Amino acid sequence: MSVKQTYHVGLGLFGIYAGTLKSENEWRNKDDVTREAVDAVAGYLVTNKKEVRFTYKDKKYVMRVEEVSE
Repeated sequence: MSVKQTYHVGLGLFGIYAGTLKSENEWRNKDDVTREAVDAVAGYLVTNKKEVRFTYKDKKYVMRVEEVSE
């Protein structure tokens, strides 16, 4: 019988990683997905014309994407 692996995304010292875990704090396997994650979030914000408000380390932030002309 196989055990279903849950896919996780997390922040590391050098980027954003995605993969499966051995335990709560230990990766079984992981890939650096930093660029893809940033592109996906930016695309989501542009497509849905949204902003995201969040708290990180007790500080409040907002992320939004604005079109610029060069």
